[in-house]
Amino acid sequence: ISGKTWEFLLPGNDSELKKDKYISMVFKIGDYYCYRAPVEPYKNGFSPEKAETFMVKIDTIKEQDNNVTILNNVINPYHDEITKFVYKIKKSGPVSIVVYDLSGNVVKSLVISDAQAAGEHIVEWDGRNNNGKIVARGVYLIRIRAPGLFNQIRKVLVVK
Repeated sequence: ISGKTWEFLLPGNDSELKKDKYISMVFKIGDYYCYRAPVEPYKNGFSPEKAETFMVKIDTIKEQDNNVTILNNVINPYHDEITKFVYKIKKSGPVSIVVYDLSGNVVKSLVISDAQAAGEHIVEWDGRNNNGKIVARGVYLIRIRAPGLFNQIRKVLVVK
């Protein structure tokens, strides 16, 4: 938050998030849900069914450098959290996306492709290794090699 601007990481269908569209949300702070109500709680006429969501206009969508963006880079696999790796390639070609531990060992191969079409692609990682086991907590590196995206690396922190 800075001034009157708030920044949010929004889960869901990324293709629906566009500049000048609106999103509707209810906030949760601790154990309490925050919403707009036309009547104050504990007054005559109050009903949770009359609650209204907050409507927010999307001003900008920020992407990380070099056409590679990582969303939700702190995950807890025990809570079914995932990270999304979004990348754009300008021309078709071979793509390799691999998760490494800090020792340089391969943890999970997310994409190994001889040819992938140009455009935007999204790959998810659920904090599991190639054997389907949840990895140990710590920092992991996701590396992509693709046409125009040679050796772009993003970090993910796995917590438990």
